[in-house]
Amino acid sequence: EALSVLGSGGTGVVYKVRHLILESKNLFALKVLHPNFSTDGQFRARFLREVEVAMELTHENIIQIRDFGLTEGNLLFFTMDFFAGDSLKSMIQTSAPIPAMCVVQLLRQVLAALTEAHKCGVVHRDLKPDNILVQTTADGGERVKILDFGIAKTLATSSADNNLTQGA
Repeated sequence: EALSVLGSGGTGVVYKVRHLILESKNLFALKVLHPNFSTDGQFRARFLREVEVAMELTHENIIQIRDFGLTEGNLLFFTMDFFAGDSLKSMIQTSAPIPAMCVVQLLRQVLAALTEAHKCGVVHRDLKPDNILVQTTADGGERVKILDFGIAKTLATSSADNNLTQGA
């Protein structure tokens, strides 16, 4: 069940959704790619390969991709964990200047997630404040989650794989 639109961008629309069978932990984010991407054969091949890699990537500071496939309308989609946080971009716009200790806490979590990704041979390639979510914890600290590993690149790719990502 679609509850709301969380955002939209160049590749698709992200919805907050509720799983119809699960009774708890049933909120997810669903990204549906725009038709021009879903019908492009090269993009489709790259998407399927990269989402499989991203599904293997697990870390407490990375939004976990749970499933992917095609809608009834033949559009590519993937589901991921829902995280009730605001983007770092929003935090910067509303709370700047951010205290140095808070910045250190945020960066430690971002770097821990990127370290794990790099150990798995994955480079994010679109790390920006929009793709870093921050949630205030009960103790007043911040919890970070990185999202959008959807255009990630594996470090050990063949030359044929590199051709698929050119111009993307």
